[in-house]
Amino acid sequence: MRQPNDISTLVLLARITGVGWYIAACIAGGTLVGVWLDGQLGTKPAFLLAGLAIGIVAAFLGMIQILRRFAGEHAAATTEKPLSPGDSTRKNTDRLDR
Repeated sequence: MRQPNDISTLVLLARITGVGWYIAACIAGGTLVGVWLDGQLGTKPAFLLAGLAIGIVAAFLGMIQILRRFAGEHAAATTEKPLSPGDSTRKNTDRLDR
C-alpha cells in the first residue's frame, strides 16, 4: 500500500528533474545560438563564448527563482496544520450568538 508521503516525494523528484532540464536547455540554447552566429558572421569562438556565458547566467538566475518558489511552497506546506474535528479554534456555526 502506498503511503501519502510517496506522492509528495514523486512531485519533488519531478520538480528537481524539471530544474535540471531547465539548466540544460538554457546552456545548450545559448551555446547553439552562439555557434550559429559564429557560422553566419565568421567570428569563431566569440559568439560561442558569449552564448555559453549568457546561457549559464540565465540558467543560474532561473534556477534560483525556481528553487525559491519551491522553498516557499515547502515552507507553507509544512507550517499549515489541518484542523481536527475537535479543535477549539473552529467557529461553531450551529448556534446563534445572542
